[in-house]
Amino acid sequence: MPPATANTLTAELWAGIGGSADASARLARSADELPGALPSSFAVEAFAAGAFGALGLAAAEWAGDGAGSVHLDPVGVASAIRSEQALRVDGEPPASPWDPLSTIYEAADGWVRLHGNYAQHQAAIEKVFASKDAEAVASAIAQQEADAVEAALHRAGGVAAAARTLDAWRSHPHGRTVGDRGLVETRLRLDRGTAAGEPRRPRVLELTRVIAGPTAGRALAWFGADVLRIEAPDHDELLGVVQDFGVGKRSVQLDLHTPEGRLAFLDLLAGADVFLHGIRPGALERLGLGAEQRAAVRPGLIDVSLSAYGDTGGWAGRRGFDSLMQLSSGLAIAEAAAAGTDPGPGGLPHPRALPCQILDHGTGLLLAAATLRALAGRADDGRGRTVVGSLARTAAQLAEHGGQLLDAGAKPAPVAAGTVEFTGEHGVTLHAPVPVSVDGLNAGWRLPPPLPGTADPVWID
Repeated sequence: MPPATANTLTAELWAGIGGSADASARLARSADELPGALPSSFAVEAFAAGAFGALGLAAAEWAGDGAGSVHLDPVGVASAIRSEQALRVDGEPPASPWDPLSTIYEAADGWVRLHGNYAQHQAAIEKVFASKDAEAVASAIAQQEADAVEAALHRAGGVAAAARTLDAWRSHPHGRTVGDRGLVETRLRLDRGTAAGEPRRPRVLELTRVIAGPTAGRALAWFGADVLRIEAPDHDELLGVVQDFGVGKRSVQLDLHTPEGRLAFLDLLAGADVFLHGIRPGALERLGLGAEQRAAVRPGLIDVSLSAYGDTGGWAGRRGFDSLMQLSSGLAIAEAAAAGTDPGPGGLPHPRALPCQILDHGTGLLLAAATLRALAGRADDGRGRTVVGSLARTAAQLAEHGGQLLDAGAKPAPVAAGTVEFTGEHGVTLHAPVPVSVDGLNAGWRLPPPLPGTADPVWID
């Protein structure tokens, strides 16, 4: 396979979300000039550029006849795909979100990664190991098989991932399920809204956490959407995530476990164009807010769902994060092997992280692109669409672009402070801009990141 470039990955990812080959010709050819800021055995930087390129092509398609060529800033890609590192608040970078428990542990037969950045996941670790001390947890894991640790933590409501090779994941029952799915799938529904008078500023109701889902909402806000984010009363999102991924959005507090909260949600949904959610499969159905109910409340809704491992198969309800998916899917073991890391337990080298959270950011960007395409389609026929993406499917796509040797000492280029400045409730914040533009289409965030739950539950356009 020839080396991947920004243009070839844009064409591939654009096709993966259903885009036509003719439309991909809008991308300016200068996009191939990537600086090599994200060294990896996988085409991480080109994949990131391709995701931004697909977003730009989708924005041009959504904008219609007034849109022209799509331009990608190749130098800006590496900062934008690591936007959480480009964030500055009153001149300072955010504190590290990583808890000491969130690391890779040596098991009896391999490696396993835990995630303890959130209180509920720390509680699950304590439940399984009777301790939240990292050394005690490491000692306990060393006596167990990696798969057993992974399973025990998920049963306890936590998150973990045993390290696998690429081939082991591809032959795993759920790995095969993921491999059979499209990159981002868009399904046409029968419910129909009003095609005429599509708003130039789509209304997006967002119910997501962490990075991937908020990335999608933030990208839609960049291209003009009114994004209203729902926060739970027991909001515990990491501050840096709120500050970086909340830019361009408003934030409302709703308790969907109460009748009043569900009524307020349904009122907002009735006026929305897009519902973007990253809740585990089945959770909204248990609240009486399933897909059928949503389509009945808002015929023609663009219903966009994100999950870690997909919405079908035995692991459909499993929690996951980018750092964990890199181990589950085989990417981290392949990256370590390419760097010449010596084999460890089970013959597996110590997993090596990719140079950025490409699965989170890439999935979010591709979901945003597919959402814009769905809005363009609805403008023609008025019909609702369901858009489905997952971290696991993005990982499978990236895995097709590996196999390069990697210098063990290679490090990503430093991330400069963002250049988009706002003054708001968090102080003065700097953000990395979205590195793609469309001739004839004004883009850019309009709002600073809000404090959680400070907006009224109403649409403003």
